[in-house]
Amino acid sequence: MQLIFLLINVASYTICTLNDKKTVSRGGLSGSEFTFFISASTAAFMLPCLPFLHLRAALCPQTFGISALLVANKLCEFYTAAVCLSVLSAFEVKAWLGLAMFLSYGADCAIFGEAPSAAKLACLPFALAGLALIASGSGDTNGSGGRRKLTRGELLRLIPAMALYIFAKFSYGLIMRAGEPYLSKNTGLFISMLALTAIMAVAIFPKRAEGDLLKRLYLANERPCDYAVFKKMLLIVFLTRLPNIAGLLAENALIGMSLTLYSFVQPLILVTLFFITIAKRERFTAKNLLGSLMCVGAIAMFQIFSII
Repeated sequence: MQLIFLLINVASYTICTLNDKKTVSRGGLSGSEFTFFISASTAAFMLPCLPFLHLRAALCPQTFGISALLVANKLCEFYTAAVCLSVLSAFEVKAWLGLAMFLSYGADCAIFGEAPSAAKLACLPFALAGLALIASGSGDTNGSGGRRKLTRGELLRLIPAMALYIFAKFSYGLIMRAGEPYLSKNTGLFISMLALTAIMAVAIFPKRAEGDLLKRLYLANERPCDYAVFKKMLLIVFLTRLPNIAGLLAENALIGMSLTLYSFVQPLILVTLFFITIAKRERFTAKNLLGSLMCVGAIAMFQIFSII
């Protein structure tokens, strides 16, 4: 049963990452639009699950403060994810996200008193070297399946976006940990998704809505696709949250069963995305391939050392 939950978790998050990349690239979704549709669909699919989830919230100023931090955190995560996915592959984004794992380990040592491990720290230089090699050829695939160099403008958008994305993923755990005495994880997530949906609806939709809202939204920005494809991409964004909810529930179940297996979720997603990239026959330079292997290996060994 533990292995089943592990496979569900890995498969669900891998599907979500690949579909998010597809919708951002083909649908031309902006960060604000991506944030709205992600938060709205997550809240919609969480709603029927609420009776089966652990919900708890204290009526106090701390609860409102933690909720506000979660809204800001998820806004930063979703918005910057759209920026990163618009120019990088799903594998590259996940590889860079591996840095959040090392930041979390540093926080555990500095804040929560965990003893530093030389073996774990030794994995960091290999991960950084791998990421440097990946970055040397980062960029979307061109029409022939090869890699194209990022433009200066794309780099100027990508660097701060990636830094904020990594920080958002890293700080999410700290916020949840600090808020545990006041509200449960599921309650905080649902409240933040509802609030973010309302905020982003005001931001992206016209105040005087007349006619087809989606059509007006489509025409508001330049798109790389026609209206029919745009609507299809929005549907994919919405439906992708269904496996995402399955992944969240499987993740919670796995945490309760085995923290050892749970620690392998992110490395397995990275490995899965790597082999999917290979299967799609995207061309790598020798440096890109070496960097990918180094990054996957460093993150996997870090988790193994955590268990040992």
